[in-house]
Amino acid sequence: MQTAILQILHTLREAKDSYTISNAELELLDRLERGPFSIKSIAEDLCRSPRTVENQLQSIYRKLG
Repeated sequence: MQTAILQILHTLREAKDSYTISNAELELLDRLERGPFSIKSIAEDLCRSPRTVENQLQSIYRKLG
């Protein structure tokens, strides 16, 4: 899973102008890059609700097609 996340992060950073990725979504991807990958731990680290993290991940996947 980490390899896939790193590839997504790399793609988004290279083509940021092609995608409308919010700063919050980029922050989430940066956090995912560091691991661990539980929604709960990510939400706590970013001071977001788990549902917000899930919504942001879904948004990122939608934007990537």
